[in-house]
Order: sequence, then structure tokens, then C-alpha cells
Amino acid sequence: MGSHGIAAAERGVGVSEGAWRDYVALLRPREWIKNLFVLAPLLFSGRFRDPEAVQSGFLAMLVFCVVSSATYVWNDLCDRNDDAMHPVKRHTRAIAAGRISVNAGRTYLVALLLVTAVLLYLMPAVVPAVLAYLILQTAYGLLLRQVPVLDLFAIAIGFLFRLMAGSAAIGVASSSWMFLVTAPFALYLASNRRMTELHSSGNQARLTLQRYDEPTLEFFSQTSALAMAIFYVLYAVLQKPELLHTSLFVFLGLFRYRYTTRRDPALESPAEILWGDKLLLGILLVWSIDCAVVLYLFPPKL
Repeated sequence: MGSHGIAAAERGVGVSEGAWRDYVALLRPREWIKNLFVLAPLLFSGRFRDPEAVQSGFLAMLVFCVVSSATYVWNDLCDRNDDAMHPVKRHTRAIAAGRISVNAGRTYLVALLLVTAVLLYLMPAVVPAVLAYLILQTAYGLLLRQVPVLDLFAIAIGFLFRLMAGSAAIGVASSSWMFLVTAPFALYLASNRRMTELHSSGNQARLTLQRYDEPTLEFFSQTSALAMAIFYVLYAVLQKPELLHTSLFVFLGLFRYRYTTRRDPALESPAEILWGDKLLLGILLVWSIDCAVVLYLFPPKL
């Protein structure tokens, strides 16, 4: 989009308020797959055999789908100038492309936050985790996304808040093992995303990318993957030996994910990579089913 289009979008005049598809796209429904982390406590606590816990877990996931969509709109508003220079996002992001004005985007954001407030009224247990997530995302949009390393940790902490919400929703204590596995895994996803952005768009597409280089991101990625794999195996050996064989799926998924990001750098986000690789999606599904069967037959002691 040219400078005239950006200026028009800033003023909110002379710009289409967007088709309904643009507003749906702003929600990024394909990214909701990341909110499956909210259900991790439900699975690994064995509470998925309790219908009431299942209902609470899925309601908590719904809350995070809405609140994460609100943060996506917020990020699109904050990133509109950077996105306008991106070779792909300047066409796919409706605010950056000028199909939705800034004023319309802000109104949409307020509406999503109102829906979030209603859902939180129905599920007060997840309020602390959701508020912490919103504060984090606000800080990310205003500052943290521009600070190397802090941007990666901000993304990772967002996954941890999902775990906290899932635990609170079903009334179980947050597992230290789950945090130990999830934190490096989220850092692995974040560092790989920065690397694919660097490969596909160059360091001009995002201010932070000008402060990264490939060897540094490679180190972050490899270190995070190794830590995640070690903690998962230790959890299985020390806490749940029946799950030890599922480590094979973990290693297979890590290897396949890395292969996919190298093969097609245009797939930048973890959700795009997962939806774009049916084998990787299948590995995740088989791992989930395998874990559910084991934990059903050998439920954890609560």
C-alpha cells in the first residue's frame, strides 16, 4: 500500500470499512489452535474423564480464543506501519492494506473486549490469567516486540498464562513439569518464527529483525528444543513412565517442524506451519490421542 493509503487509513477516511471476511480474518481463527494449551492441564491431570471439568476447560479455551483475537487486532493496529512494508502482510492484513480503517479497528477491539468481559463474568476463575495475558500483550504491542530476546520471552509467557487459565478453570494446581516443558517449547516456536521472518522478508520487515542474526536465532532455537525434550523425558521417567514412549512423537514433531520451516520459510507463524503440514498435524493428533489413552488407563494421582 502506498503512502496515500497509509495516511487514509490513519485518518479513517476514504477507506473501506472492510468486508465481513476482513473482520473474520482480523480474528485470526487459524491461530486459535495455540489455545489448545489451555486444555493441557485438563489432559495431564486426568480430569478429562469428568464432564464438568471438560465443560469448564473448553469454556476457558473459548475465553482465550476471544481474548487472543482481541490482542491480534491490537497488534495489527500497533504493527500497521511495519505490516504495510511486509511483502505478504501488506496484502493480507486488512488494517495495513487499508481495507479496514484504524477507527473501525479500534471499535472492533472494544467490542471484543466487551465480549471477553462477559465470558470472564461466567468464568471468574480465569480472570487473573486473562488479565495478566492482556497486560503482557499490551506491553508487547507497545514496547517488548521491539526489544530482542524480550520479544521471544513475552511470546513464551503468553503460553504459560494459557496453562494457568486451564489449571484454574478445572480447579487443579499448576504443574511445575508442565511449565518446564512449555516454556522452552514456546521459546522454540518464537525463535523459529523470527528466523522464518528473517528468511522470508529480510530484516526490513520488522524493527526487531534488524537486531537479530541467523546464528543467534539458530542458537536460541536449538537450545530451546533441547531443553524442552530433556524436560519432557524427565517428566515421563520420574512422574509418568507409562508416557515415556510418547517421547518419540515429541522428537518426531520437533524434527518435522524444523524441516517444514526450512523447506517453506513463507510459512511464518506456528499455526500456518501446523495447518500447512498435514503430517505435522497428524503427529500432534496421534500424540494427543496416545497421551489421552495412557492417562485414561493410568490416571494421575490428584
